[in-house]
Amino acid sequence: MKRIGVVGIVLKGERDTVLEMQKVLSDFSDIIVGRMGVPREEANAIALIVEGTQERISALTGRLGNLPGVTVKSGAVVHYAIVGENCQVDAGAKVGGTPESCDPDTWGITVLGPGAVIGENEVVPPHTMLNRDHKEVRR
Repeated sequence: MKRIGVVGIVLKGERDTVLEMQKVLSDFSDIIVGRMGVPREEANAIALIVEGTQERISALTGRLGNLPGVTVKSGAVVHYAIVGENCQVDAGAKVGGTPESCDPDTWGITVLGPGAVIGENEVVPPHTMLNRDHKEVRR
């Protein structure tokens, strides 16, 4: 089963590490559907949007995590959700769900308001709306 997720990378390595990371990303280009990089003097930050099997995504993050000077956060799963600007979804978090994953009477799109922060391993169920203060908005 394919999943969609976000992989966050912080790179503090030398040029050789950058070249090796580029090779890894090329090797997994079949599951990388989006990429954004922010170069900084002290470190580079890269966000990848990936879509693939859990095994393939884990293989990518495992290879990246083995590079010297590279920190990887992954494992967030987002299904059927509207994610507002400047949201943060930490590693292992689960936002929303598929229609098949719950009772059809309770399923719905999940909405995260701008600036919402979803913590590590936190679960936001389907049909939930959260504002930037992490408070549920009633319909």
